[in-house]
Amino acid sequence: MGQQVKSDTAPLSEKGRREAENLVKWFEGKHVDAIYASPYVTTPCC
Repeated sequence: MGQQVKSDTAPLSEKGRREAENLVKWFEGKHVDAIYASPYVTTPCC
């Protein structure tokens, strides 16, 4: 049962990881823009 779960979730986790990386890059860009736009913001919110 554990082996089947691993084999079933392996491709999904790989795809999710790629999507997560793209989202992280997008959010990082947004946070960087917000930080530079507002000098009072020293750390990205949320």
